[in-house]
Amino acid sequence: MVESIQVFNTVLKTVDNKRIIVPNGAVTTGAITNISGQGTIRVDMIFAVAGNEDIDRVRSSVQRAAAGCEFILQDPAIDVLVNGHEVGIMKFDVRPWCASSHYWDVYYYMQENVKKQFVLDGIRAPKPAMDVAVLK
Repeated sequence: MVESIQVFNTVLKTVDNKRIIVPNGAVTTGAITNISGQGTIRVDMIFAVAGNEDIDRVRSSVQRAAAGCEFILQDPAIDVLVNGHEVGIMKFDVRPWCASSHYWDVYYYMQENVKKQFVLDGIRAPKPAMDVAVLK
């Protein structure tokens, strides 16, 4: 949050109560990302599961976890998208929407509760793996 704009500096106050003093030259020539000014924001996260898990089962598990969070908006709907595959690992982009003021509430809720829901639903965590070919 902008605390004050002075002749040579802009003073910011972070959500964790830090005071940041930025030279106005940097403010006028650099990019600024405002996560609170739009009213709503998408919370982008990545979760990994074992590579042979069923995609639809994982998607349903994430959506069940998200349904318990009072701060996640129903519209637009949460995205649960396959991000990539590696040996023994499948990654999902999980992208719920919320009011800007609840960004961190949603982020930390999802980090904890997706894991808990995976355990309840028997969704396995990825394990390091390597394919080895033995040639004769």
